[in-house]
Amino acid sequence: MILAAGLGTRLASLTSNKPKALVELWGKPLLYHVTKKLVENGFDDITINVHHFSDRIMEYVETDQYRSLTNSVNAKIKISDETDFLLDTGGALLHAAPLLFGENDKAILVHNVDIISNANLSELYDKGKNSDASLLVSQRDTQRLLLFNNEQRLVGWTNIVTQEVKTPFPNLKIDDFAKRAFAGIHVVTKRAVDTMENMGQSKFGIMDFYIKNADKLIIKGIEQDNLSITDVGKIEMLNRLNNPQ
Repeated sequence: MILAAGLGTRLASLTSNKPKALVELWGKPLLYHVTKKLVENGFDDITINVHHFSDRIMEYVETDQYRSLTNSVNAKIKISDETDFLLDTGGALLHAAPLLFGENDKAILVHNVDIISNANLSELYDKGKNSDASLLVSQRDTQRLLLFNNEQRLVGWTNIVTQEVKTPFPNLKIDDFAKRAFAGIHVVTKRAVDTMENMGQSKFGIMDFYIKNADKLIIKGIEQDNLSITDVGKIEMLNRLNNPQ
């Protein structure tokens, strides 16, 4: 699943007349780059959620440029329509569940549309499909970090500047755990998505769900050697890549 419904507020004027997914990097939309990455890693059943300028994305997936990616491997493209109500990253998965799982219970790889990386997605999927959920993580300079125990199991979240901690485990001491940053790519099973019904709401963030359910679900962190992750949802980074000095 490609999460492409966001408003793209960090991209300022670029998303005033188009969805974030169609903002261009190196002459092609972000949606093109992520789809290409998925197809090259063997994924041929792709669901895209839409909200902001949703009609533009639905038109784009019918273009020759996009079809040149999907037709080469007979990829099935489905749209999870959130035009009327933006459901956030967790609610989006729950809403799309009938499209994602259908008649099978295979795990789903979820990829933010504004993440460009050298991640080995097929390897991540194979490693992650046997846990309830698996998050691609890395050691990165950021103040908001996930906490993992010695078995790479998620136990909580912290903001290392404010010292705020979120965890379902009582008396957790953050210094006892590895701190890693989420890379915007994860693998989730039907069991985990079914558990989302317990959130009691249709709109919620996926990380809020993972943290609240870290004591009930097996949620693992997976690292990749020499991982390179770029968040192009920020105008400064997008401009730097599009206009190298």
